[in-house]
Amino acid sequence: MMYLLHTAADAGSVVHSDCSEDVSTTCKPCPPGTFVSEPNGLHLCFTCKHCAESQGLYSQSKCTTIKNTICDVLDGYYCIDYSNALCRHAQKHRVCRPGQETKTPGTKTSDTECVDCAPGFYSPSGLNCTKWTDCAARNEIQTEGGSPEKDVT
Repeated sequence: MMYLLHTAADAGSVVHSDCSEDVSTTCKPCPPGTFVSEPNGLHLCFTCKHCAESQGLYSQSKCTTIKNTICDVLDGYYCIDYSNALCRHAQKHRVCRPGQETKTPGTKTSDTECVDCAPGFYSPSGLNCTKWTDCAARNEIQTEGGSPEKDVT
């Protein structure tokens, strides 16, 4: 009785036809848009990942026949869904509203943190809180009080 050793396909290829009694295993390369990263006995390659801007991602490195696409988070977004330490979906950073300022800017892994302006400070755009104008120090009379969103008049 004769035994043939079943051989695996190399990374970047899959089995085209399995070995038989008198024929060795033959392999075929993965077509464009697919990959296999390790030697294998598979008959089909894996589909390359697509990095969608609509999901806050961009392609950091393109897919090859031996390596899947690597996606990274777009500027202005943070990751909200990880799989195997890789981001699958990101979301836009929060924008602070008027009357608030940015406490901590957003990163690729965390959202922007906003805080309300302290009494006596205002922020019309939601970026930075500014102290109300001291009318008396400018020899002026205050005609209207300030709010978290606007300065005194």
